[in-house]
Amino acid sequence: IPVAATRQLVVTEAQALLDVGDKLLLGNAWGLFCLGINKEPVQLEKETIQTCTALIQDRDGNAWLGTPEGVYCLEGEKLIGPIAPR
Repeated sequence: IPVAATRQLVVTEAQALLDVGDKLLLGNAWGLFCLGINKEPVQLEKETIQTCTALIQDRDGNAWLGTPEGVYCLEGEKLIGPIAPR
């Protein structure tokens, strides 16, 4: 995906990628980022998600994030978690 260049935010390594329609979620040691065609990367939930090591989408279209602190669910723009194991 061609991403607009920016000096403020550099997304150089990916530990996890998830295609969510016209966007791409990227997780790495610096957090969770949303990439769009010809748009600057946007860091999502930077206060909560400082490292994102895994991404998967469920059948309802929610993105699930794996972090060192636990598992989170991103339902649209709403972050839920961390979700404790049962």
